Amino acid sequence: MNAGRRLPPARRRAAPATRSATAGESRRSGALSARAAAPGLPLAPLRALAAEAPLLLRVTGGSMAPAIPAGAAVTVRPAARCLPGDVVAFRGRDGRLRVHRALAWLPSRGGARLLARGDAAAGRDPAVPAADLLGRVETVDGAPLRVRPADRLRAVGALAAALLRSSTRRLGRA
Repeated sequence: MNAGRRLPPARRRAAPATRSATAGESRRSGALSARAAAPGLPLAPLRALAAEAPLLLRVTGGSMAPAIPAGAAVTVRPAARCLPGDVVAFRGRDGRLRVHRALAWLPSRGGARLLARGDAAAGRDPAVPAADLLGRVETVDGAPLRVRPADRLRAVGALAAALLRSSTRRLGRA
């Protein structure tokens, strides 16, 4: 699910202290004018804002439906860690912000990498460096996002299925 595409301003249900990273909103509305969809967007300024107050993002696409419908406003806070099943915001390889469910952290030579996948997406995202993680989604349209035990189990199951597919492909090439 892409976060930050150009959308018309929408109803805000978030707290007044919330900052917005939605592209296309005017400075008069108190929102950031930064284009969150721009490739190569530096995450440090967004993390700094999110540390002060929850960061409001408008999501597009249906890859997280039905948990997060297209057009929903989500609030994001920096997180020191996230668990399988948590919904996180991160910068994808194309430079756009994504809101997907965390599957697992994998060790790599360059540091830990996050595996994530949209609930309704056909496959998982490429591994994301820890530096590209913006934070954990806390609310959807002003309501707290509850991660149920079933969501965590489904995330672990999706990871196991992805690893199994990957290993069978490798065996087929051998």
